[in-house]
Amino acid sequence: MEAEVAAHHGKAASKPTSGVARIAAERTRQILAEGWSTAHDRQHGAGELVSAACVYAMATLETGVPPIAVMNLWPWARTWWKPGTPVRNLEKAGALIAAEIDRLTLTDEATP
Repeated sequence: MEAEVAAHHGKAASKPTSGVARIAAERTRQILAEGWSTAHDRQHGAGELVSAACVYAMATLETGVPPIAVMNLWPWARTWWKPGTPVRNLEKAGALIAAEIDRLTLTDEATP
Protein backbone atom coordinates (compact mmCIF):
# COMPACT_ATOMS: atom_id res chain seq x y z
CA MET A 1 0.00 0.00 0.00
CA GLU A 2 2.78 2.46 0.86
CA ALA A 3 4.32 1.98 -2.61
CA GLU A 4 0.98 2.78 -4.23
CA VAL A 5 0.66 5.87 -2.05
CA ALA A 6 4.17 7.03 -2.93
CA ALA A 7 3.45 6.58 -6.64
CA HIS A 8 0.17 8.47 -6.29
CA HIS A 9 1.85 11.22 -4.28
CA GLY A 10 4.21 11.99 -7.17
CA LYS A 11 1.29 12.89 -9.45
CA ALA A 12 -0.21 16.35 -9.65
CA ALA A 13 -2.93 16.76 -7.06
CA SER A 14 -6.42 17.31 -8.39
CA LYS A 15 -9.66 17.34 -6.48
CA PRO A 16 -11.24 13.87 -6.72
CA THR A 17 -14.83 13.71 -7.89
CA SER A 18 -15.94 10.08 -7.64
CA GLY A 19 -16.56 8.35 -4.35
CA VAL A 20 -13.77 5.85 -4.97
CA ALA A 21 -11.31 8.63 -5.81
CA ARG A 22 -12.32 10.60 -2.72
CA ILE A 23 -11.82 7.56 -0.48
CA ALA A 24 -8.44 6.80 -2.08
CA ALA A 25 -7.37 10.42 -1.61
CA GLU A 26 -8.38 10.33 2.05
CA ARG A 27 -6.51 7.06 2.62
CA THR A 28 -3.45 8.61 0.99
CA ARG A 29 -3.80 11.64 3.26
CA GLN A 30 -4.10 9.40 6.32
CA ILE A 31 -0.85 7.65 5.43
CA LEU A 32 1.18 10.67 4.32
CA ALA A 33 -0.10 13.40 6.64
CA GLU A 34 -1.08 11.38 9.72
CA GLY A 35 1.41 8.52 9.46
CA TRP A 36 -1.25 5.81 9.68
CA SER A 37 0.69 3.20 7.71
CA THR A 38 -0.25 -0.46 7.33
CA ALA A 39 2.32 -1.22 10.05
CA HIS A 40 0.44 1.14 12.36
CA ASP A 41 -2.93 -0.30 11.34
CA ARG A 42 -1.78 -3.81 12.33
CA GLN A 43 -1.88 -2.62 15.94
CA HIS A 44 -5.68 -2.22 15.69
CA GLY A 45 -6.87 -5.81 15.62
CA ALA A 46 -9.83 -5.41 17.96
CA GLY A 47 -12.17 -3.80 15.45
CA GLU A 48 -11.15 -0.20 16.05
CA LEU A 49 -10.81 0.72 12.37
CA VAL A 50 -14.25 -0.69 11.55
CA SER A 51 -15.81 0.95 14.61
CA ALA A 52 -14.35 4.33 13.68
CA ALA A 53 -15.60 3.91 10.10
CA CYS A 54 -19.09 3.09 11.36
CA VAL A 55 -19.14 6.16 13.60
CA TYR A 56 -18.16 8.45 10.73
CA ALA A 57 -20.78 6.82 8.48
CA MET A 58 -23.50 7.06 11.15
CA ALA A 59 -22.66 10.72 11.69
CA THR A 60 -23.96 11.41 8.17
CA LEU A 61 -27.44 10.07 8.92
CA GLU A 62 -30.24 12.44 9.79
CA THR A 63 -31.93 10.10 12.24
CA GLY A 64 -32.38 12.40 15.17
CA VAL A 65 -29.84 10.37 17.14
CA PRO A 66 -27.86 12.82 19.25
CA PRO A 67 -24.20 13.08 18.23
CA ILE A 68 -23.14 11.98 21.73
CA ALA A 69 -24.86 8.62 21.18
CA VAL A 70 -22.74 8.10 18.07
CA MET A 71 -19.65 9.42 19.84
CA ASN A 72 -19.99 6.80 22.58
CA LEU A 73 -19.09 4.18 19.96
CA TRP A 74 -15.85 5.97 19.02
CA PRO A 75 -12.93 3.59 19.74
CA TRP A 76 -10.25 6.17 20.55
CA ALA A 77 -9.79 9.36 22.56
CA ARG A 78 -12.37 11.99 21.66
CA THR A 79 -9.64 14.35 20.46
CA TRP A 80 -9.29 12.07 17.42
CA TRP A 81 -12.98 12.48 16.50
CA LYS A 82 -13.05 15.09 13.73
CA PRO A 83 -16.44 15.08 12.02
CA GLY A 84 -17.12 17.25 9.00
CA THR A 85 -19.65 17.45 6.22
CA PRO A 86 -21.56 14.30 5.30
CA VAL A 87 -19.31 13.76 2.25
CA ARG A 88 -16.15 14.30 4.30
CA ASN A 89 -17.37 11.86 6.96
CA LEU A 90 -18.02 9.23 4.29
CA GLU A 91 -14.56 9.78 2.80
CA LYS A 92 -13.07 9.08 6.22
CA ALA A 93 -15.34 6.07 6.77
CA GLY A 94 -14.38 4.58 3.41
CA ALA A 95 -10.68 5.15 4.01
CA LEU A 96 -10.92 3.45 7.40
CA ILE A 97 -12.67 0.47 5.81
CA ALA A 98 -9.90 0.32 3.18
CA ALA A 99 -7.33 0.38 5.98
CA GLU A 100 -9.11 -2.52 7.71
CA ILE A 101 -9.23 -4.53 4.47
CA ASP A 102 -5.50 -3.96 4.01
CA ARG A 103 -4.85 -4.93 7.62
CA LEU A 104 -6.83 -8.15 7.27
CA THR A 105 -5.30 -9.00 3.91
CA LEU A 106 -1.76 -8.36 5.07
CA THR A 107 -2.39 -10.32 8.28
CA ASP A 108 -3.82 -13.25 6.29
CA GLU A 109 -0.90 -13.18 3.84
CA ALA A 110 1.62 -13.08 6.69
CA THR A 111 0.06 -16.13 8.37
CA PRO A 112 1.67 -19.41 7.22
